[in-house]
Amino acid sequence: MNTVMPGIEHRFCVRHMWENMKLQFKGTEYKNLLWRAAGAGTERSWELHMQAIKNLDESAYNWVIKHDPKTWARCHFSTHTKSDALQNNICESFNAYIKLARNLPVLAMFEWIRKRIMKRYHIKSEGMKRYKGDICPAIQEQLEKLKIEARNCFCTAVGQDKYSVDCCDTTSVVDLGARTCSCRLWQLSGVPCKHVISAIYTNRERPESYVDRYFSKDVYLGEYSHVINPIPGPEEWVRTELPNIHPWVVKKPSGRPKKKRNRQADEPHNPFKVTRAGGKILCGRCKMEGHNSRGCKAAITGETA
Repeated sequence: MNTVMPGIEHRFCVRHMWENMKLQFKGTEYKNLLWRAAGAGTERSWELHMQAIKNLDESAYNWVIKHDPKTWARCHFSTHTKSDALQNNICESFNAYIKLARNLPVLAMFEWIRKRIMKRYHIKSEGMKRYKGDICPAIQEQLEKLKIEARNCFCTAVGQDKYSVDCCDTTSVVDLGARTCSCRLWQLSGVPCKHVISAIYTNRERPESYVDRYFSKDVYLGEYSHVINPIPGPEEWVRTELPNIHPWVVKKPSGRPKKKRNRQADEPHNPFKVTRAGGKILCGRCKMEGHNSRGCKAAITGETA
């Protein structure tokens, strides 16, 4: 990463980190402690969760601590990027988005991806132009949920834009002038946390005014103002003296090619989705259970139910 993108903050996906960890340390307790340590906003809270891992299993603690906390622990993240994400869901989403193109030849695959992204840029730009809000819709939805959570916070103004906010069994210090909260979630994400929203309401202001400018409608439109220019088809491409690119010779394995990855046993799934697992096989020819039409003996004897 330092060679390809010098100066860029490098983070791990905690879900994939747990996939590696559970090969040696299995159990829900290990998983929960790892995620609590990764999601801690302050170093003090992170140290408490790390101590809990050490008390449970010192070898597990040694496995976790050997990874630089700046790559996976939220409390060690830089506040410049305004992102507190712990998973690389955006990569998973893009991988699912290009699933139809993955079996195409290289040039055809890139053309498929280029045309879809070119169309997506236009759709995103036109959709945001019709949007009436000041900040992005997903951030606005997140902010509305935080407003509800802020109802359980009790704020006390102490002067100079500083506030003491009691929420459940914790007390946070908010400085609206410096745009900081002692929980650090505001500095990490750029979106006011529930403690900050409580202080904002005490100051009789709108939480939307304290959302980072990265999530504003103007910045969004600026990012999608650049277009991917269309290009002519292959018949108009310039001929060169270079040899033609031929597909790689590979041996086709037996069976139908896989298109989906194997899901882990502890991954969340939709309990209401209809699947064929555990169902009874019904023959389409004789309507009997236990076999299908391909292995139906009625096809040989001519008998039907």
